[in-house]
Amino acid sequence: MEERIKNGDFIDDLTSWNTGSGCGEFNWQVSIHDLPPPYCAISSFSNDCITYLSQSVYLTGVDVLTFDARGWLWPIDCGPGWLRVYIGDTVVWESLINIAAFAPQFADVSLFTGIHTLKFSVYSPICGARMDVKAISAQGPSPAIILNPVSSRWNCAGAPP
Repeated sequence: MEERIKNGDFIDDLTSWNTGSGCGEFNWQVSIHDLPPPYCAISSFSNDCITYLSQSVYLTGVDVLTFDARGWLWPIDCGPGWLRVYIGDTVVWESLINIAAFAPQFADVSLFTGIHTLKFSVYSPICGARMDVKAISAQGPSPAIILNPVSSRWNCAGAPP
């Protein structure tokens, strides 16, 4: 099996990841925390904006995306916010409630083939939201090596025998 997520353990800070937000300049943050093992915090400190962490992933042959997550929608009565994982524009995992401690999470990605954008995102319409993620993994079979052997009907120069 081959790991398809680049730097899913955040050992190399945010290398291989893209970050962004629709929030104002000082109203969002995506940061690495070194508490062993490292994890990434995706935060929106403002209302009505989305903050994300993303990368392109080759999903052919991958059945499940796994990761550990915890998250908060501040305060609880500020909903209806969300913590989500997207493949392209499709939501493959979502939490509408707080997750107090890191816990294993799973997303079915078996219907996707080829390269897609994987995006972890947070949103709250009024107060703010945060999701911490670590140990992100998507394992699939190594891509097949396609060999193009010379046919026995043709010589090496490509001309018929």
